[in-house]
Amino acid sequence: TSFGINNVRKTEAAFKEVYRILQPNGRLVFSMSLIEKGSPSYRWLLTQEDKPNPFDLIDGWQKEIEKIGFKITKQEVLFDGPAEKVPLDLTPREEGERFQDIGVILSK
Repeated sequence: TSFGINNVRKTEAAFKEVYRILQPNGRLVFSMSLIEKGSPSYRWLLTQEDKPNPFDLIDGWQKEIEKIGFKITKQEVLFDGPAEKVPLDLTPREEGERFQDIGVILSK
C-alpha cells in the first residue's frame, strides 16, 4: 500500500521492483496525483532536474503499468478538477489547470 507513489521520482523502477517481489496474484494498492501534458505544471516540471514521465500524466501511465506486467484491477478518480482547489499544493499552477488524484489496485 502506498500513498502518492509518483512522489518517488524513479517511478518506473519502483513499479518494476514491486512487481518483481510481489507474489503471484499479489496486489498493490496506491494513489497518485496526475497532471495534463502541456499544462503549466507540466511545463514547470520540464525545467526541473527530474523531467516529467508517464507516471506524472493523466494519460499514458496505464500503458506503462501494463508493459511492466501488472493488470489494472480497479481505478477510481478521487479528485478531478481545477488545481487551485487542492490544499497545500506547492507546485506553481494556473487557475483552471486540471489535476487528478486516483486510487488504483494493481494485480500481478
